Amino acid sequence: MLKFFRTMFRVRPKRELRELYLFLFFFAFAGSLVAIFLPVFLLQLGFSLSGIAFYYAIHYTIYVVLMPLGAQFAARFGYERSLAMSTPILIVHFLLLSQLPNYPSLFWIAPGILALHKIFYWPAYHANFATFSDAGNRGTEQSWVRLIAFSSGIVGPTLGGFVALRFGFSALFIVAAASLVLAVLVMLRTDEHQAEADFPYASPWQFLRRPTQRRLIVAMIGWGENLIHMVYWPIFLFTVFQNTAQLGLVISAATALAMALGFGIGELSDRLSARRVLRSAAPFLSATYLARIFFAGAPVGAAVASGYNQVAQSGYQIPFISRLNRNAKQSRQPLVYAVAFEMTLAIVKGLLAWLLVIVLPVVGLAEGFILLWVIAGLLALFYAAL
Repeated sequence: MLKFFRTMFRVRPKRELRELYLFLFFFAFAGSLVAIFLPVFLLQLGFSLSGIAFYYAIHYTIYVVLMPLGAQFAARFGYERSLAMSTPILIVHFLLLSQLPNYPSLFWIAPGILALHKIFYWPAYHANFATFSDAGNRGTEQSWVRLIAFSSGIVGPTLGGFVALRFGFSALFIVAAASLVLAVLVMLRTDEHQAEADFPYASPWQFLRRPTQRRLIVAMIGWGENLIHMVYWPIFLFTVFQNTAQLGLVISAATALAMALGFGIGELSDRLSARRVLRSAAPFLSATYLARIFFAGAPVGAAVASGYNQVAQSGYQIPFISRLNRNAKQSRQPLVYAVAFEMTLAIVKGLLAWLLVIVLPVVGLAEGFILLWVIAGLLALFYAAL
């Protein structure tokens, strides 16, 4: 145990990662204020489960088309500037959401603005880690990422739930937008020195056509599960608790549990094998979805399921991203690899969202949730292919 803790704190990240950690703290806090409440917000505006799927289907379709353009910006101006560029756009997205009850037509604009934010954020984020991570401690570094995100994420859902309950969702989105200003300042503190010469629009598509990337494509099918987790699990919890404050408290408690176990998962990924950890975590995650069909209908069962699910999410995400960072660095094209990963993820989530738009209207609410848990449980098994 003592050796484990020494290993945790022996990691000495490069300057670029230290700045990214600080940026992530403020960014994750703002995100945790609203992330679980956006689907609930849409539900309370009168959108059905299929209508909410339609919102994300539009978003991911736009995201796939525009993503290489964001990567071209990162290649030209650097990863940190790209991350800084993404943040004001997310502020605009939050402000648009705050006005959605007054101007329903913003529903057609907000998904595109969110996609615009992501094209600057995610390719640069993954490429930054792949470029500057420590080859022998990638799992532990991802554990630090989750510690930073979860430490702010513990407070965020509870505070966000209180603000939404007391002042409304519009006030919540404005508070989140204000918090993002601090994240922008972190990324603008220092000069950027890392940049790539060129990034053709078609390069990620060409990269994915290589036979060596078939395993990545199969494994990425699992990320459809993440869409259901991020969108429909908060909605289900809200139907159980009927209160944003209680919903936020449950998510905060589950996040604290995942944070406590995250370093152990990262250490196992580094010292044993990220693939072995991933192949053990995928069936466990799948089982958590199938168990919800029977046990998550009551408040206690829903709270316990949230805790198990959050731990299972760490169990696959830490080794998965660790292996991706390793593969991206070995490819010597970290930005191309990052965009290929994100494009595949967006395609999978977009196709699933369009499928849900078609399927969910023909089933009832209870049957819809059961269908979602079954789909997510099956998709989670694909993670083990990486």
